[in-house]
Amino acid sequence: MKGKQAEVERWFKAWLKVRQQGVVQADEFLLQVPARSRAEVRRLIHDHQELDEAFRQEGSRLAFQTGSVFGDYRLIRELGRGGTGSVWEAEQISLKRSVALKLLKPQFRFSPTTLQRFQREAEAGGRLQHVGIVQTYGVGETDDVHWIAQELVPGGFTLADSLAEMRQQQAPPDGYYREVAELFARIADALSHAHANGVVHRDLKPGNILLTEEEQPKVADFGLAHVQDDLVLSRTGDFLGTPFYMSPEQAAA
Repeated sequence: MKGKQAEVERWFKAWLKVRQQGVVQADEFLLQVPARSRAEVRRLIHDHQELDEAFRQEGSRLAFQTGSVFGDYRLIRELGRGGTGSVWEAEQISLKRSVALKLLKPQFRFSPTTLQRFQREAEAGGRLQHVGIVQTYGVGETDDVHWIAQELVPGGFTLADSLAEMRQQQAPPDGYYREVAELFARIADALSHAHANGVVHRDLKPGNILLTEEEQPKVADFGLAHVQDDLVLSRTGDFLGTPFYMSPEQAAA
């Protein structure tokens, strides 16, 4: 029994570390936990999340609300929320243009790893100018809130959403496979541009590929990218990425 309890504690500590980095969701993490300890680790994660939400929810939600102004940006509506922050449609006041404003939760300013990943996304995006990559307009910190201003892709529809819709159909429409091939060719072209500019995404998956109304794919979320000449987040042995979409090279770490 003591051996199992030690295993549970070890995996829960591993979850706390992973959660601080903001890399893997709970369900994905639990797939790695041995079956004999999975239920106990799931319970600990659930209890921790409830406590964490109870302590943080009020302050975070009051800080990020419609009409709030962060420097040159006014929040319009929330587009999505994750473990380390949220994404809002916002107006850049000086230029009167709409942007997607990614806001880091205030408490994560004390996490060096999370801040490094946030800065990494801004740096990687700033290097890249391509129709198939979400553009980065600016990065900064206002009232202890770190933010990245990016290109707004209307609708927020992702390749993951498209695949989910297709699974509901009994048969693919005419020309579907040609359209898929063309879509992936455009994604590959965007990644080729990134590689040519010293950036490797390292967490490419359907949820990180946005689709415009014209079906133009746009690769997003470069928080785990490897940027040439910067080794801070590129140590051998780091477990980076989403398990189901990892390359063999990443999994071998």
